[in-house]
Amino acid sequence: MRKDHRTILVWTTLFVLLLLVNFSKAPPVKAGQTSGTVEIAAGDYYGWRLDIVVPSQVEVELVSANNTSIDVLVVDQNNYTRFSNLEDFEFIASHSALSVANFTANMTILSGTVYIIVDNSDRPAVQGAATPSGPVQVEYWLGSSFDLHAVPGTGNAWLVYVILGAVAVTFVVVIVLTRMATKEYRERRRRQRNS
Repeated sequence: MRKDHRTILVWTTLFVLLLLVNFSKAPPVKAGQTSGTVEIAAGDYYGWRLDIVVPSQVEVELVSANNTSIDVLVVDQNNYTRFSNLEDFEFIASHSALSVANFTANMTILSGTVYIIVDNSDRPAVQGAATPSGPVQVEYWLGSSFDLHAVPGTGNAWLVYVILGAVAVTFVVVIVLTRMATKEYRERRRRQRNS
């Protein structure tokens, strides 16, 4: 019985370590800020998924190289799905900009999942949208009070990892308590035999 507990403990530990390694492959950018440069091919896009649970401020600065025009679109989850499936979609006009080389915004977003998309395609099919002439390099800076995920992101994978981690910890606790109870049971039986 003792070897079974050790084997289970070893496998549980390996499982938790595997989760941590897997989670580290595509981590979200932590709250605060992120910056960098991304090259977006003609006909393609790049963006960030923002999972917002409380009203939050989001600051965004985007600069395209050589003053190349891009579209900056802010969309909700449903419209992002439609956008990525090449279907008709709607964007939040008050937070978006069409055919710009530079974009600066300070947005208050109340809650939900929102995507900020830097689009280098012929979408949206509205007057004033940028027409791509080739790949474009975009320097970005985003600041927030919550985690930012590069798109395509990991979805709500963090929630799965938290749940699986909680299950693993619970499993280990149950094993330890079972082992302690088994040890006490054996000692009680030994005392009864000796009496």
